[in-house]
Amino acid sequence: MAGGASLMSKISELPTLAAEAIDGSEMVPVTKGAGTFGAPIEYLARRAAEDAQGTADAISDALARIPPIYNGDPIIAFVDAGGRLLGGFDAAGQFFIGKQLDPASRETINYLAHAPGSGLLFAVTDADNKVVFGIRDNGEIISLPGTVPTSPVAAPSAPALEMGGRIALKSMSPASLTSLSTTAVGRADSDGLNAPTILLDGAGFTHPSIVHVRGGWNGFPYWMAVTPYFGPIGSQSEYENPTIFCSLDGIAWQEPDGISNPLDLPNNAPDSDYWSDTHLVLGDDGRLHMFYRGNGVSRGGRCITHRSSRDGTTWSSPIDLWTANSLANVGTENLLLSPTFVKYGARWTCFDVIASSDVAGSLLLPAQGNQTSRFVMRRDALEPDGPWGDYGTDQVVHFTNRPWGTEYDPWHINVERVGEIFLMLVSTGPVGVSSSSGLWLAWSVDGWNFTVLEEPLFSAATYRSALVVEDAAAQKITCRLYRARTDNGRIDHHELTLEILP
Repeated sequence: MAGGASLMSKISELPTLAAEAIDGSEMVPVTKGAGTFGAPIEYLARRAAEDAQGTADAISDALARIPPIYNGDPIIAFVDAGGRLLGGFDAAGQFFIGKQLDPASRETINYLAHAPGSGLLFAVTDADNKVVFGIRDNGEIISLPGTVPTSPVAAPSAPALEMGGRIALKSMSPASLTSLSTTAVGRADSDGLNAPTILLDGAGFTHPSIVHVRGGWNGFPYWMAVTPYFGPIGSQSEYENPTIFCSLDGIAWQEPDGISNPLDLPNNAPDSDYWSDTHLVLGDDGRLHMFYRGNGVSRGGRCITHRSSRDGTTWSSPIDLWTANSLANVGTENLLLSPTFVKYGARWTCFDVIASSDVAGSLLLPAQGNQTSRFVMRRDALEPDGPWGDYGTDQVVHFTNRPWGTEYDPWHINVERVGEIFLMLVSTGPVGVSSSSGLWLAWSVDGWNFTVLEEPLFSAATYRSALVVEDAAAQKITCRLYRARTDNGRIDHHELTLEILP
């Protein structure tokens, strides 16, 4: 790219863009040429001094030091006055993060994801989660000091069902294999030593949950939470612990730099606890939120736990949202299963599965509509940490049909919201048996009443799987489906196209 000297004449012509930066200083834009967004290319560098000439010199030096290792000139390059590259977009529209950014600084660079319809594709926020710089979907560069969109509305083109409308599966591609590798860690002995390990390469995973961020989040557009199980792990639940991956294409996955997987471990022997049923959500606060389920853990029996991260590597301490023995109407014999969370506007919604139990003090539910003894529940809260409240029959989600038959019930679920439509993956297993085989797709316009496609996506060997919406228009939704297989422990990748019919 051109050196700083060639930009000096343009710098003096630029108006000052007053934007509250991460440390309270101002940012200054530098314009050069025409960008692929159809708008001027803007380079942002921190104001190094009150003196305008000093600022211009600092910007020129910073631009000259951007390493020419990306796909042509960056569209957006974030650099400090010393020339350290923080991150940006290359000419192909790919987002990158400067490797020389130290972890402490990386913690304050918060890449914000917004719900559909907010119009903000990419944003940088300060340590208090206030937007200081953003890019709209149309490429417009904006400054929004002190504001965070919290209640976006669906864009006019967002998919929605008309009265009496329905969703149909138009196509599903053959399977392609995802690539995941990690070292699964099991239970240490009573002294906290000698934890066994198993090297996993391609197989031995289940409970995938994937977040897709256009433009990327901390350098990667795809992030996955998963637990080791099946395949080489078999049914050794001590290895079933939350593990994080990231990816550039959603197929080849890697562990984030600096992470220590798994993020939670079972208690030392002779306990028999484990962690399962992972779920990821990227919130309006720019944090990646992970939820997962504990079984037999010392701090609450069966529980649902929440952690969050700004960078995907360093995670907050776990917070137990509720436990089987903390709710007045749910006893320790009730199975708390497969939590899935949806963030839309100012509301967090949790869908999960509760198994009825006739043990004294537990939640005993009679058959509810098209569910016999395991029930999909819905509850709402204003914050991910709740309060979420107790379970009850008025929180049971209704299925208008039951194509899997009366001998099967929901076992695990995964829910995504796109526009005004809820999409739910339902893995089903025999009534009263803790297992799963088939995988079904259901939809809803209100999040309470779901209609299930009459044919399963898969009829056997399938566990909790994940759906990722890639694109949506008025009459079509394109998705990625990540199928968790019970026969070999692999995560298969499929491309789905759904039609919205009148």
